[in-house]
Amino acid sequence: MDQPTTTTQPKGKFFAFENQRKRAGDNRPQFIDGQIELLDSGKVFALPAIFVVGGKVDGKAAITRMYGFTDPYPIDTPIRERVAAKAAREQEAPRAAFVGEKGEYLLQSGQYILFPNPAAGTPGKSGHANTDMYGYWNPGSQYPIVKLGAWMGDKNGKGYINGETQLPLPGKEDGVLPDIDPSETYDNHNQDLEHESAPRGRRGRAKETEMAR
Repeated sequence: MDQPTTTTQPKGKFFAFENQRKRAGDNRPQFIDGQIELLDSGKVFALPAIFVVGGKVDGKAAITRMYGFTDPYPIDTPIRERVAAKAAREQEAPRAAFVGEKGEYLLQSGQYILFPNPAAGTPGKSGHANTDMYGYWNPGSQYPIVKLGAWMGDKNGKGYINGETQLPLPGKEDGVLPDIDPSETYDNHNQDLEHESAPRGRRGRAKETEMAR
């Protein structure tokens, strides 16, 4: 008698820690020193910085986006391959993370985006609480686009973010915001972290200011 087959959604973990040097109005990221696993492949990428975009919701300061860029190669990649991967990333075209009512939302190679989850904290289909944030990551053209779910918390006075990566489920995606502007883009500030340069304006139509904690 044939045994029933089951399929398990491949998942990975990611995390980052609150940047204790972050100050109101500066260009430093909100979270730093993170890592993100590409599903259950064993490939782990550095997550140098997560930047937060703030706005007003019902008159109160709130997160409207979180974004950043991973390194273009897995951790422990040999130096020669790291240099080649950086050069290859510059030649890659953006890819669509999802399609909203206004069109395709494109992510550059290595870029990820997180949105606030309107159902955060409520029971999900699995019975577990819905994540605080959800989003997508383009690890590069040789890998699939993956979906992100993230929680924020603190321990001993230090904040952190952690969550999971998984393949987007087929059919209509839960939580995709229909009115997202597909042309909004964000600068890659990762290259400025070592020098902590002055803030720069974002390209395109994403003109929100970064929100300080």
